[in-house]
Amino acid sequence: MAQKTSWMKFLRYFNLAFSFGVTMILAMLLGYYAGDWLDRRLGTSPLFLVLGIIFGVAAGFYNLWSVLSKLIQESQMRKLQEEKQYEMLRDICQESKEKKEKGKGKRPRR
Repeated sequence: MAQKTSWMKFLRYFNLAFSFGVTMILAMLLGYYAGDWLDRRLGTSPLFLVLGIIFGVAAGFYNLWSVLSKLIQESQMRKLQEEKQYEMLRDICQESKEKKEKGKGKRPRR
């Protein structure tokens, strides 16, 4: 079971890295082609091309930031849920221990 969990973690992080790479490349290419198109239409040779690439990089990093913030939020929620489950289990164990101790003191005499 532990091996399956580590494999799933690996796939999750691989998916994150792969999707970031693809998103970054596509955003840069879109910025490149849009900037090149604007430069050809307006006759401003490298201006919009460079701005398009910069905006593409910014969009890629914004996407990465949003995905990572969601992952961090999910991780914190999962941690809170685990802590609540642990506290509930601890309380249940404490209650059963107290019941056993009370039960030992009330044994009938023979």
